[in-house]
Amino acid sequence: MGQHPSYDEFLRAKAAIAPRFGGMQVDEATLNPALKSHTRRMVAWGLQGGMPSLFDLLDADQPENQKLRRTA
Repeated sequence: MGQHPSYDEFLRAKAAIAPRFGGMQVDEATLNPALKSHTRRMVAWGLQGGMPSLFDLLDADQPENQKLRRTA
């Protein structure tokens, strides 16, 4: 039998690399100061990627008035 690739080589060969669709580099310091640090990083990442999807996760156990709401 032939030589088997290492596990790392196997994983690299299987990894799906998403294509880039434009996007732009943004300095996190220039984003809205009302954003929390983790949200600022998500926005910068999203703008860099071009066409990513960011989803809000709602806690189904929370009362309706305590769930996150989209304002857009």
